[in-house]
Formats: sequence, C-alpha cells, structure tokens
Amino acid sequence: MKRRKVKQTLFYRVRVLIRKSPKEVNSIRKDMHQYIRKMLQDPVSVLSRLDKDELCALFAGIIDGDGHIGKSYISVSYEIKTLKGQLIHRILDYLHNNGYIKASEYTPKKRERFFTISNYSFLTRLQRLVYHPSRHKKLKLYFSNYSKNYICGFSIEELRQLLSIAKSVYIDFRKPPRTSKVLVVYIDKDYFVKVKHIWLNAEFKPKPIINNKRIMIKLTTKCSEELSKILEIETVQQGIKPKIISSIRDYLTNIR
Repeated sequence: MKRRKVKQTLFYRVRVLIRKSPKEVNSIRKDMHQYIRKMLQDPVSVLSRLDKDELCALFAGIIDGDGHIGKSYISVSYEIKTLKGQLIHRILDYLHNNGYIKASEYTPKKRERFFTISNYSFLTRLQRLVYHPSRHKKLKLYFSNYSKNYICGFSIEELRQLLSIAKSVYIDFRKPPRTSKVLVVYIDKDYFVKVKHIWLNAEFKPKPIINNKRIMIKLTTKCSEELSKILEIETVQQGIKPKIISSIRDYLTNIR
C-alpha cells in the first residue's frame, strides 16, 4: 500500500498480487472487462446467476466502499455518469426490483441514493459481510432498530402457546400520536408460568404487562404474518378458543 499526499488529501494505491502467469492475468482482466460490459448492457442476465449470499457480498462491498448508514436508512454515494457509478446504479436497481432493498430515485445534485433493507434474511447476512469498522458498528444499530420496528419476535409456535392459555383478547389502539391497532392478549397469572420460558430469548419480544391478576401482552401489526399463519393451519388452531380465533380474524381484517 502506497500513500501519497495531494492538495492536503490522502490517497491510497492498492495493488493485489495474483500468483498467476502474465498470460493468465491478462485472461482474468479480459474476463472482468467482458463482465463489466455485460453488466452495463444486460445486468439481469449477470446478476440473476448469483445466489443470495453472492448478491449480499456484492452489495456489502458497495456499502464498504461508498455507503453511509443512518439509524433508519442507508445511502450510497456515486457519480452516475462514471463507469463505476453506472455499475452501482444497475446493481441497486436489480436488488430493488427483486425485493432485497427499497431504493429511492437517484439524486444527481447530491450524487447519492437512499434505501432501506426490505428482506430480513438479506440484512442478517449483510451484517457479517460489512467489514469497515464504523459502518459495521452502525449496521448493527440499524439491524437492531429494524428488528424492533418490523420483526414480531414470536414464532408461530410461541404465539400458539400464548393464545392456547389466553383468557381473552381484544382490539385496542396504540397511544397517540400513533393510531395503529393492537391485539391485546390477557393471560391469568397462574397460567402465565407455563409460557414464561418464551421470554428467555426476549430480544425483540414485547414485555408482559402486569394488570392486577392478569398478564397483558400487546401484539402489533408486526405479528400479522404469524397470526395469519395460525388462521391458515387447522392443527395450530387446536386448543385455542373459537372466540379468540374470531377476534384474531377481526383484527387482521381491520388492519388491512
């Protein structure tokens, strides 16, 4: 690594040593140029050959090099008129069109593009592949915030256990300024000991609220997918009171 100083700015020149013959190196260089041309002409045909891990590694490299990570968003800076910028733009488009990220339009004036991660397993993989120290740290915070806002925290089996011993459930509203609906589950204290183990891994689970002799658990729209699965699987519904199943169905109907 060679460092030089130009106009008070530090630049780094990195050389990668490949233990190949000059002929083999030229062949690798030629293949790289062909892939770049193909990516510019038809990015889908190139990127569709990659699996999720490979796409994630490619995306992580972009973030490591040109990314900025905030509390609830990620951005990438690039000049779209350059060859590098065109490649980054096409990769982001592909990830957006295939549901991995939700990207905004490119802003020419600021030369950047904002996006959020819309695929949880993709985000989980991404955490392991971003190596830049400060970006890695910020991505962990982004992941934590994402999980709190979008991940239910309960598995379908855990919800089945809770609902099978629930005394009652009802639909309520969240405290202002939020206006979304919430499904409140009431469990008698004496029965709650049967499901207390569920909170041993409680990183993203809502805390049980003690209300006199009952325990109150609030399920938000984050759990709508898991609750929908319960309504679809008859074997899971066994042991859950019909009136509770009816309340879940009403809740899911009202939030859609």
